Amino acid sequence: MSIRPIKMIPFILPLLIISCGGIKTRKDLKIAGIEIKRNNASSGSKTTQSAPEQRVVVVERVEQESPREEVVRVAQAEPVVRQSTTSGSSDPVSMKLQMASEIRRISGELQDLKDIKSEELRKSQENEMKLEERLKQMDARLAVYEQSIAALEEEIRHLKTLKTAKPAPKKGIFERAEDHMASKDWKKAILEFENYRKKYPKGRRVSLATYNIGVCFQELKLNEEAKAFYQETLDKYPNTDAFRKAKYRLNQLK
Repeated sequence: MSIRPIKMIPFILPLLIISCGGIKTRKDLKIAGIEIKRNNASSGSKTTQSAPEQRVVVVERVEQESPREEVVRVAQAEPVVRQSTTSGSSDPVSMKLQMASEIRRISGELQDLKDIKSEELRKSQENEMKLEERLKQMDARLAVYEQSIAALEEEIRHLKTLKTAKPAPKKGIFERAEDHMASKDWKKAILEFENYRKKYPKGRRVSLATYNIGVCFQELKLNEEAKAFYQETLDKYPNTDAFRKAKYRLNQLK
């Protein structure tokens, strides 16, 4: 029994439209024998996808020349696996996984901030230690400088003192002779006093020099020489202190 071609059109046309992905209006789809079903979101019924590769019809509203017409695009659906869920319910496992992931992310960021803060603190401590070391070195150098300055100031004061101080007067012959008598160096004293008498025969202390020569001879146990100088003092220098002293000693030696 043969099938007429005109009777096959209602079956072949929908297949051609779907396979070609053509765009038709709702009226054309009804002619082609395709029904568009919409799920009622508030009904709470369960929807199950039977085959992962079955074709689905996506309906989009597009403003065309006639705003009353709806354009329907037929597209190839990718393989998906849907789980049966009750309308309005959420998946606790997925939410827990998302929260755990967010906690790990925040913990990682917090650890990064702690590491950055620790590194900055370490660098700050190192810089502070370096600064303290430099301050200690500068203090040590400053102490050396202060000591050097103090030594220079002391030397300057000493030089000023030497510059302004009057030189000690040079001792004369008579003073040197007296120093020899004080140290009981009788012979040197005799020589110095005799030198004074020769250099200053009319000096104001020539009488005392003559008397002292007699004393030196007496200390050397040379009494005769001592008497001669005592007598010379009495003869040449009356009315002097040396005269009275010579007279006293001469009387003791008689």
